[in-house]
Amino acid sequence: MARRGDALYLRGKTWYLDACVNRTRYQRRLGKGITRSVALELAQVQRGAILKGELGIGKKAKDLSFDEARKKFEAWATASKKPGTAKSYKECLR
Repeated sequence: MARRGDALYLRGKTWYLDACVNRTRYQRRLGKGITRSVALELAQVQRGAILKGELGIGKKAKDLSFDEARKKFEAWATASKKPGTAKSYKECLR
């Protein structure tokens, strides 16, 4: 379907927002059975929320250090793998 510059498109009876903000693609369902003008207003609200970071999207979880991740992995391996497999995993991590 040919798109205009407002990043809206209609699929069936449902309007969608398909926008790229800061090199990240966001796809949101806006509503079913609404007019294009209403969908455009909803899209502007969604874009504002994305730019402010209110949707919980784009907030990166804090990375674990290697030592912390290694300890968690070793605990998981001893709990859920056979002893020989857990031993070989620990040897690989040294």
